[in-house]
Amino acid sequence: MARRGLVANYDELSRSMNKFSIKEGAVKQLFLVVCVLVCAGCASTDALDELKKLRADLTEQIKESDEKLRKDYKADLAQTQQSLQSGFNAKLTDIKKELDQQKEVHQKDNKEVNVTLIDVQKDVFANRRITEDAARRVYIMETLYASRAPVVEERAEGEIVYMKDADVTTSLGSTHGIKAGDRLGVYRGNSSKEKLATIRVMVAETGQSNGEIVEKSTDVLRGDVVRPIK
Repeated sequence: MARRGLVANYDELSRSMNKFSIKEGAVKQLFLVVCVLVCAGCASTDALDELKKLRADLTEQIKESDEKLRKDYKADLAQTQQSLQSGFNAKLTDIKKELDQQKEVHQKDNKEVNVTLIDVQKDVFANRRITEDAARRVYIMETLYASRAPVVEERAEGEIVYMKDADVTTSLGSTHGIKAGDRLGVYRGNSSKEKLATIRVMVAETGQSNGEIVEKSTDVLRGDVVRPIK
């Protein structure tokens, strides 16, 4: 029964040493010798005590090795985290610099656009001022021209004041709105609506016009009424 327990203890310690990579060759050899002696029935009580002590030492070494591994793992983890944090901070700094540069470029572009808009507004205001001045001058000129233009009398009819053959002179002129090329109808009497002849105006003067008879249905007499043909 003691031998089976000893063998089981040896197997357990061997697996533990292999798991934590403890290089204890001499101890393992001694342990094997003791196990052989115990199995052969020649191991003493002192050998068993020595084996228990050896087991305790090995357990302590395994515990220390485990603590060391944990400390190394924590140190490696902290170093990795620090390296990642440093890389992240450096990348974040680069991104911030790039954003600042883009912001400066954007502000510069906005400033140039604002300057351009101001120049365009100035040009628009200047052109508007020029247009308003031109319109004001045109209005003044039209007003002056209208004040100097001859007054056109609203006269619907006149009369033949002179005639010789087909040439006639009427009392309607440019002051009555008559101009060269207009046609006048000839009537006998103010109330008559029967047109006797048609006169084509050749020259229109201030108070009279000269023309020629282009068609007639009867002879035209001095004093016959003339009206513009519209």
